[in-house]
Amino acid sequence: MIHEVDEGLRLLLAEAGLEDSGVDLVFDAPTKDWSARRNAPTISVFLHGIREDAGRRRTGTAETHDEEGVITGWRTPPRWFELTYLVTAWTNRPQDEHRLLSEVLRTLVRADTLPARLHTGSLAELGLTVELEA
Repeated sequence: MIHEVDEGLRLLLAEAGLEDSGVDLVFDAPTKDWSARRNAPTISVFLHGIREDAGRRRTGTAETHDEEGVITGWRTPPRWFELTYLVTAWTNRPQDEHRLLSEVLRTLVRADTLPARLHTGSLAELGLTVELEA
């Protein structure tokens, strides 16, 4: 499911027009060798940490329903995790890097959650909220 959160973030940043302006959007670890290979302005959204949000953990089971609201089964409640991303900008000039980072930050602070229309795969099937905190 982590890759689906990555995809949702990529779609959110793409909607902001970053890729349309010639900026590469990648989810790679920004290493020295990696940065030497950058040919275009790049935003790296690197998954830096994963931690369970134990405060949201629930025990027991939860009902599953069909379209008419009839109980069709039971499942264990979801476990929640905090994904921490390191966002970096790579250009030839620090001013351009700061401009790109400002655009990313402006996009991320506009919403408290990743819009449901950007959820894919099992993330969309579960219908859970993906909170964003910049």
